[in-house]
Amino acid sequence: MTGDAARLRTAQRGTTEAPTGSSTCRQGEARSVVAAGVGLNVRKEPHPGTPGQPGPRRKRTIRATIPRMPLLTAIAALLVQTAPAPAAPVVVTQTAPVVDAPAAPVVATQTTPVNDAPVAPAASTTPAPLTGSPVPSEELVGPPTPSTEPEPIHQVWIFIDRWKEFGGTVVSETDLIITVTDGLETRTFNKAKVLDIIELVRPKPGQRGLVQLRDGTIVRGEILKDSLEEVEFQVDSVRGRVPREKVYRVLLELEFETRYARVKAAIAPEEHGRRLGLARWLADQDRLDLAITELEALLRDGDVEAAREMLREINARVKLELAVKESKENSKKKAANKAAGAAAAAEQTQAANDGGNSAKPAPRGAPTTREMLPKDLLSNEDVNLVRVYEIDFKDPPRLTVSPEGVRQLILRYGSSALVPATTQERNALYSKSSVEIARLMFDLKARDLYNYIEVEEDPTSVAKFRTRVHNSWLISNCATSRCHGGVDAGRFFLYTGNAKDQRIRYTNLLTLLNFKVDGKPVVNFEDPPNSLLIQYAMTRSSARYPHPDVKGWRPVLSTNTPQLLQDTLDWIRSMYQPRPEYPVKYVAPKLDAVDKAAPTVDGPDR
Repeated sequence: MTGDAARLRTAQRGTTEAPTGSSTCRQGEARSVVAAGVGLNVRKEPHPGTPGQPGPRRKRTIRATIPRMPLLTAIAALLVQTAPAPAAPVVVTQTAPVVDAPAAPVVATQTTPVNDAPVAPAASTTPAPLTGSPVPSEELVGPPTPSTEPEPIHQVWIFIDRWKEFGGTVVSETDLIITVTDGLETRTFNKAKVLDIIELVRPKPGQRGLVQLRDGTIVRGEILKDSLEEVEFQVDSVRGRVPREKVYRVLLELEFETRYARVKAAIAPEEHGRRLGLARWLADQDRLDLAITELEALLRDGDVEAAREMLREINARVKLELAVKESKENSKKKAANKAAGAAAAAEQTQAANDGGNSAKPAPRGAPTTREMLPKDLLSNEDVNLVRVYEIDFKDPPRLTVSPEGVRQLILRYGSSALVPATTQERNALYSKSSVEIARLMFDLKARDLYNYIEVEEDPTSVAKFRTRVHNSWLISNCATSRCHGGVDAGRFFLYTGNAKDQRIRYTNLLTLLNFKVDGKPVVNFEDPPNSLLIQYAMTRSSARYPHPDVKGWRPVLSTNTPQLLQDTLDWIRSMYQPRPEYPVKYVAPKLDAVDKAAPTVDGPDR
């Protein structure tokens, strides 16, 4: 048995001392490294001596705490794709760069795997971000392995020291030396004397991965480009670009089939526990068909009660999903049949009105005033988003966060320190209240997940707007057909109609919040009494900004209606502060007739 294997066996029973000199670290700094399931904590004592002058070197001690590798960790180790490892010592990257350049990495020798346990090939480790737990390496890969096709362009980014970097195309490379050119300059480096060499990846179309920034931030999404100038990625439908000087490295995820094949090939038929873990992993990946196949094969080889129980659970899950799918299909068929029946009835009615001659359209008169009014309202999805942004967690409305929303939160923001790191704690998120999950989404500023929050009622501030402003005096006084609710409304149009239609209320709310007159907001959150909504509703003699002199206008807020004024001020002050910007695309209608003062007798007629 080799010395490294003996040390690894001893370490699985507790803590062991790694040989000194097997790793180096910069002065006074500690680095945390994750390498093939082994956690290293490295610390070097500061040099004594005068400031600015290094003292004599001291002995460096490395303590390696090597826990027993559980089943899931063993599976994770098998999932890492590695580039061909050189004979020189493996360079293990540091946790995150210090100041504006990466700190010195820890150089550690490879450990010989235990002979009686199947393990994956040695893999270069993944740097851990500053903001949370180490980046999971089980689904990440480095540069693609060589193939029989013509060698593609091989580009690298080299961290020479804490202040110098160089990137370009590899001209030649050996185990000890690498030569790189950027088109203007060609430089040769000794691999043992540079901090780190990052190989640029070549993502396939649709391939996902991680972008690790130098400040420790992790971005997970589809990798579009990894070049010497910038890194381009896409999260959902949003594209992003980051300059190279802000990126540490890009890691690609393995395709599912490759990961599955690797794990399965490393498990012996008699290892029932690991085969059961493989089936559980397949179920977590929503590959229930493969999970069932693995469990049935396991039960044929032995009587494993846990496998039988898991098979019953997965079969029940499959039946439930099939029932839901069938129900959705039946609903679609019913809706299609109903629409077809309605269309047929409309055709028959039209034919009857035309006296059997459907080729002639029925004559129509001039459009009514109602037909001339705008009809573009916010959608129900837009209404829900406005509600989400107005949630007051001191008095939250009824809301629901779907299980898929929790799942996406873990997938997209799992590297954040705000998201639990262990599987057990993450599963516990599904049992938390929807208000707690929504609060976590807000803390993460996960705006891409807000559509998974369904707010079932008006938040407190919007409820005040509905009862004390909109339905109380705004619609009955300002949205009439002769004012801002008719064809002469001008640039400020308010919708009327069904008072219970939430789309009307929220469209009018958005109009009030966005509209300005000569730079003055209709709703002034910094100075509510000077809001034009209030000033234009007061008598001209008492208003600081009186309403234009137009025919039919009457004041609403006066000494006879003090409660209306107080209710309006209370609503404005109850809206969420600082004011958010709703991600709602809405363009207010502009009617041809603009607001204008009543013409004077001696004034021009145009």
